[in-house]
Amino acid sequence: MKRALSLYCLLALSAYSCQNNGSDQRDFTVSGSLSAVSITSLAKPAAARSALQKAGPKTITHVMAINPETSNPTRFISAVDSTGAFSLGIESGRPYVLVFIAKNSGLTGPDMIAGMFKLAANDLDTLTPTAAGSTDLGQVTVDGTTQQGSPAPTFNIGTFLGDLGITAAEAGFIGSIDDLSLRAANPDVDGNGEIDALEGLSFNQDWHIRSNTTVGASGPAATFADITGKYLDSSGSAVATVAFNLGSAYAVYPDSFSSTICPLNSGVSTALTTGCAFRITANAVDVTSSWPNGSFSGGSFGDTMHQWGPDYTLTAASAQDLPGSGGTAVTMEYTMPNGKTLTFSHVKTRSKSTLAQNGAIIPFLQINTSNNTTAGTITSIDYRWKKLQGSVWSDATANEVALLVNESGGYASFYTAKSPGAAVGVGFTIPKSSASGTISWTTGSIGAFGTPAPDIAALTPNSFCSSAVSYDDKIGLRIFAGGLAANTTVTPCP
Repeated sequence: MKRALSLYCLLALSAYSCQNNGSDQRDFTVSGSLSAVSITSLAKPAAARSALQKAGPKTITHVMAINPETSNPTRFISAVDSTGAFSLGIESGRPYVLVFIAKNSGLTGPDMIAGMFKLAANDLDTLTPTAAGSTDLGQVTVDGTTQQGSPAPTFNIGTFLGDLGITAAEAGFIGSIDDLSLRAANPDVDGNGEIDALEGLSFNQDWHIRSNTTVGASGPAATFADITGKYLDSSGSAVATVAFNLGSAYAVYPDSFSSTICPLNSGVSTALTTGCAFRITANAVDVTSSWPNGSFSGGSFGDTMHQWGPDYTLTAASAQDLPGSGGTAVTMEYTMPNGKTLTFSHVKTRSKSTLAQNGAIIPFLQINTSNNTTAGTITSIDYRWKKLQGSVWSDATANEVALLVNESGGYASFYTAKSPGAAVGVGFTIPKSSASGTISWTTGSIGAFGTPAPDIAALTPNSFCSSAVSYDDKIGLRIFAGGLAANTTVTPCP
């Protein structure tokens, strides 16, 4: 999947805009004023604070909107004036965490966070404007103890949601799953006392969640035959069941910061290179052992970007869950051989049981063939984005898909051969522009890869030995939505 990773920072008087495409696409304005620019931070016992957080006065100097999407370093930042007034331009169509920053002498890393805007009534940690426009947050009060920025009691929520172009139900849906977005709130991930965005630095924490798809909760793996001429069942004893089995939390950083990928062996390893370290803290206590990972993995992409992090087994048989899924946010620290540490605070994830329940959106596929059997040549692919509600999959609305699915849509790979380091097959994009539709089985829509590349027109469902389906959501998950197994008459990929 193509990743846009260039970062450009444009300086215009006291307002800054950092983007990943080199063009200024700010078409939505967020304005407001702070009830106070000077606050007392974390007025609670030291034992209840993160080891990185300091008590004391802070002066709010900046407001920053952070896009929490996977591999997306888009940041928009503006100065807060002496009266507490602020106005910030952002790009519509994306979610943002709104962070109030104290760039004061001596503060570094998460200490620079004064607070984050939250609409408690809808449990919204993000602002997601769906079209060009503006909104006024009115007077915002930042509580230095809770690190929460709240609108006044008289704030008109209906007007605010109308400005964003979302309904109360959609706001509730987003609010139920957007806790993970807060992992992007730290304005100084490398801990050098400067706001990363103003230095032109791009750091992120990407979460990859992998799954299997079965026919029924305890049934066999879904095969290509199960989606030939039909979709997987949306309810009943044979309901499509997405069983998440592995989660990885990657620190993403540029080569200019470090060229080291810490897992000792290429790909997956149980040990880290000398000088590398990883730990998790909660309320100043090291809780790494409470979240044991089975391995570490990592790699490079885009020539100049690297990533590595812990892998967590999420199978039903495992008692393991994701760090931060117990209701308390954690801080995850990745130390490099150069002695520098990347810190991601406020990490709050969903448990594996919650991932597989309400809120999951998955693209369902149906293969259409010339004779409606697995032996017929493929003519098209139908798709429907579906949302899990309890134990039933219902059609997602176009707006729900637009709100949650990354602009790239989904991607499916059907393999005719696959081995470590080599793969042959076809791939295609699953559009997000519509909640359902048809993809023509032609070279304009389907791409062949590998050596020798397969003849697209000659392929049947029996041609494939495995598959993979994935998409990036807008909150920060890369979801591998459960591939298909080979038909019973076909030799599976190794």
